Amino acid sequence: MLNRKVTVYVPGTVNGIEPAPALQAENALLVISQLSRWFGGATMTDATGAWVSDVHGLVLEPVKLVTSSTDAAGIAAHQDNLLQLGSYLAQVQGQEAVAIEIDGTMHFATQTDLKVAA
Repeated sequence: MLNRKVTVYVPGTVNGIEPAPALQAENALLVISQLSRWFGGATMTDATGAWVSDVHGLVLEPVKLVTSSTDAAGIAAHQDNLLQLGSYLAQVQGQEAVAIEIDGTMHFATQTDLKVAA
């Protein structure tokens, strides 16, 4: 039974305010591919996200929501991977943070959360 849900919010901007549709498309493909490998499949939808930046104030941007259903074992096996994926997106898109939702709880992955393998 797949009774758990994860969602990665793929930003549509770089540096918080500069539209980046090509980079978003590339990263959305990366995320949907990775979630499909980890959880057996994924669904992507378009949405508009809003957040308050310390630098830019209220920011509205297009986001792609990539969602997968899984079970408790899938969450246990890949929660850290999901947060690392969010940190990678934050880094390559110059975001203050990228949202990763796990079972209705929002996590914010920042550029500094990215762990580099030695």
